[in-house]
Amino acid sequence: MESKINVAVTGYFGTGSSAVVDLLKEYENVRVVPFENQSYEHNVLYHHGGLYDVCTLLSRGNTLYTSDKVISTFITEMKRLNDYNYVWFGSYQKMFGNKFMDLVYEFVESIAEKREDKTTNHIVKTRFSLLKATAQVALHIAQKRRFSNYGVKYIYDKEDAYCALPSEKELYDAAKKFTSGYFSLFDNGTENEVKIFDHIIWPGQIDDFEKCFDDNFKMIIVDRDPRDLYILDQHIWSNNAFRKSSVHFPTDMIAFSEEWKNTLV
Repeated sequence: MESKINVAVTGYFGTGSSAVVDLLKEYENVRVVPFENQSYEHNVLYHHGGLYDVCTLLSRGNTLYTSDKVISTFITEMKRLNDYNYVWFGSYQKMFGNKFMDLVYEFVESIAEKREDKTTNHIVKTRFSLLKATAQVALHIAQKRRFSNYGVKYIYDKEDAYCALPSEKELYDAAKKFTSGYFSLFDNGTENEVKIFDHIIWPGQIDDFEKCFDDNFKMIIVDRDPRDLYILDQHIWSNNAFRKSSVHFPTDMIAFSEEWKNTLV
C-alpha cells in the first residue's frame, strides 16, 4: 500500500454497516476512526444543512437569495455539531479544539462573501413597535411620507448574511478541500493506513457527492434482504428498551415495501 486510504462504510437504515466495520478493523493497517471500540457515525456531510445540502443547492438553480440562507445554515449546523458533545456523532470541539470550525470557515470564505443586508430568509417573526408607529405617524404629518406595515418591526435571527455564487469548479474544489481536511483530522502519524469512517454519506448520495472527494476515498455499501429488515424492525428492534419509538418502518407490509423501494431509488 503506497498511501493513506479513507473508506466510508455505509448502508441503508439497519442493513448492517456496523458489522462490516467490525470485520474490517481486524485487518492490519486498518483503523476505525475516531474510536476502535466505541460506536461513532460520521454524519457531518449528510447532516441537515451540511456539505451535501450546500453542494446540491448551490449547483442547481442557485440565486443570491437562496445562497444566503444555505451558507448561514451550514455554519450554524456545523457549529452545533462542533460545540456539543453528542458522543456517537459530532463532538468536534472536544476531539479537535478549533480545527474543525477552521475548516468550516475556510470552506465558506472560499465560495462566499459576508453581506450586511439580510434577506427575508432571516426574519424570525414580527412584533408591533409603538416607537416605529409613532415615527411613521410623525413622518407622515411632517413629510407626507406614505408607509405600509403600520408599526410592524421585523425580528431577525443572529446569523450572518452571505452571497455565494461560485462556479461549479470553485464549489467542488472547495468541497474536496473540506473533505480532505476532515479526513486529516483523524490522522495519527501512521503511514500507509486505511481509515474507516462509519457512514459519512448515504448510498443514494454517491452520484451527487463523488466530486467532493479525492481519489483516495473509497466506499463500501452494505445492503440487506428487506424481508429481514422488516422482521427485525417489527419483532426485535421494537422490543428494545432503549428505543424511544416502537418501530421505524410502517407496520403494513405493502407500505413498508413501497417505502423501501423509494429509499433505494
